Amino acid sequence: MIMMLSRGGTSLVCACSRQQRHSYIRRLSSSNNTKSSDKNDSSTIVDQMKSFSIGSLAGMLGSLAGMGGGFVMIPMMTASRGLRLTQHQAHGTSLFAVGSTGLFGALAYGIKSGEEGEDDDIANNSTDTKMPQQQGLVELDIALALTATAMVTARFGAIASSKMSERSLKRALGAFML
Repeated sequence: MIMMLSRGGTSLVCACSRQQRHSYIRRLSSSNNTKSSDKNDSSTIVDQMKSFSIGSLAGMLGSLAGMGGGFVMIPMMTASRGLRLTQHQAHGTSLFAVGSTGLFGALAYGIKSGEEGEDDDIANNSTDTKMPQQQGLVELDIALALTATAMVTARFGAIASSKMSERSLKRALGAFML
């Protein structure tokens, strides 16, 4: 089950079972009752700053590599100096963020309509040197076909990863990154 949870003021999405969700909510509520509000506020600010840093780096590197940025986000979210999320939480959070990152990256590249003609020549040979024109670099029909199939198979991947141990999931990510 995909759930949106909140940790220290930071929202996250994770693939988890009902039992995992209830366990997480119990830990979250008990930890909030034992911490002072000042410490909680400063921790929230630090976590938000870390989140913005991770998101900035992932967005830049992800768009440069033609990927969503999850390959950068997940290790940084699970690191002891990062957000200290579990591997499963990091994967779910990354999937949510990568969708947004990919959408805005695609918009920056420019969506190409199915029609080609004089407009393409004008857009690609612009004499405006202030901002490079990047129109028509996304093949919309291909992107829609890829998106449709990826949306169907992503559910199977989320189900499979939620059944894996933290260690196995971390190793699988490492293998895919190679």
